[in-house]
Amino acid sequence: MDLEMVNKEVADVFSTYETSMENRIRYISGMEHFIQYLYHQNIELENVGEAEIKQYEESLKALGYPDVFIDTNIESIRKYFSYLQNKNYINNYNGFIE
Repeated sequence: MDLEMVNKEVADVFSTYETSMENRIRYISGMEHFIQYLYHQNIELENVGEAEIKQYEESLKALGYPDVFIDTNIESIRKYFSYLQNKNYINNYNGFIE
């Protein structure tokens, strides 16, 4: 995983969809932490599913992170993937009603 490239992609996604600078910073920071976790676990971002998110959450709890940090990071992850789904839907939209 190319960390620099992935972090740039994350920043681009949140810059596109988040109007609040505060939210952008918070979500980008949460995703950067998650990406570091994935890197150390040898998991590619494209292979992340619910099991990996849950494993990350449990890891944070085991390490003693505060609930607000955990909740914010999980929210960041879910927002990131929901924005990607929206982006893919828009890119695949052909303008015709079937």
